[in-house]
Amino acid sequence: MKIDETGIVITDLEQFLKDFENQLKRKFGNDFSIKPEGVIDNIATTSGLLKNDIQEQIAILASQFDPESVEGIWQDALYERIGVTRLEAQKSTFVLKVQGAANLTCSAGSMTIRSQSDNNEFENISEFTTGEDGVALVDFQCVIDGAIEVKSTDEFLIVTAPDGITSVVQADDLQFSIGRERESDND
Repeated sequence: MKIDETGIVITDLEQFLKDFENQLKRKFGNDFSIKPEGVIDNIATTSGLLKNDIQEQIAILASQFDPESVEGIWQDALYERIGVTRLEAQKSTFVLKVQGAANLTCSAGSMTIRSQSDNNEFENISEFTTGEDGVALVDFQCVIDGAIEVKSTDEFLIVTAPDGITSVVQADDLQFSIGRERESDND
């Protein structure tokens, strides 16, 4: 194994066996050779494979401490030390107008709606109370993470709702925040 400023080079099994044979030649003479399938060959090969395994583990660990090659949880741990954190997944949110009985209070998560265009489901994320006119602007959030888009032309069906809620319609001004996937290693 060679480690320098250019990186890590792992010694392959063939090179290890040549080096091992040269060391044994110094002890037993130049006519010594490792014979295939011999006892010394089997011991040297096993030793070489173990050495390669250790070299590969060292190379993996070394790459995980290099900001240019680090991946996954190692990347998170390394970057966290310098105050950089991965952006977690977020759910898409938007506001709809809910209609129903006047002065009706509904708890967070008590209402689920489904988009007719793509069958994505959304839940109300906070408690709301309808006004004297039976209308409330309600914040809804997609039940799955990711960039789920809602269009101003989408219509919604009520899947579950408290008694007294009759319909949902798009608000006059669609307030929408698109979600995102968890930030990838490349990002």
